[in-house]
Amino acid sequence: ALTLTCPPDLTAACGLDALTQLIEAYVSVSASPVTDALCISGLDGFGPALETCVERDPLNPEARAALSYGAYISGLALANAGLGTVHGFASVIGGVCPMPHGQVCGTLLAETTKATIDSLSPGHPARDKYARVSELLGFSKQSDSAAGACSRLIDGLFGWTGRFKMPGLSEFGITPDQIETVARATGQKNSPARLSRSRLEDILTARL
Repeated sequence: ALTLTCPPDLTAACGLDALTQLIEAYVSVSASPVTDALCISGLDGFGPALETCVERDPLNPEARAALSYGAYISGLALANAGLGTVHGFASVIGGVCPMPHGQVCGTLLAETTKATIDSLSPGHPARDKYARVSELLGFSKQSDSAAGACSRLIDGLFGWTGRFKMPGLSEFGITPDQIETVARATGQKNSPARLSRSRLEDILTARL
């Protein structure tokens, strides 16, 4: 009930932060059958609920409940499976500029997910998990190939980045000459792919 009057920008940022936590815990190298089950439960229906609360019907109690449940589950999952590169970025960025954590995650999720998926070999098990995320969020169907589902996931996340008006890093003071420093300090935590420093810089540059 307390979330019903949260404005769209706050709902979007906090929602995308919770989504980032669910995705990163699900594909984490420290994931387990227990954390997988938690993440699947939290992701199921999260996408339509987020769109409803941000764009169509912010007073919808069922959609708000679904987001609150997903956010709660994301905390349980990350505590047991860890997080990934988006939160590695966020740890550093939060220390060098006043950008709210949810907006950091929201603005970097699509770019980082794309870079991570692109770095995985075709048969990597994390690719199948990303495909499952796409299905759970409503971007793809069970009948889609893993490659097709991953592509739709990336497109869907970029779509939300734009539609939810996630701000660029430069709006909070990050400058091009800080990109190398931020990338150098970024840890990739339990991500299933290890991105090069230049790739990390590319992600940050794309979201300036």
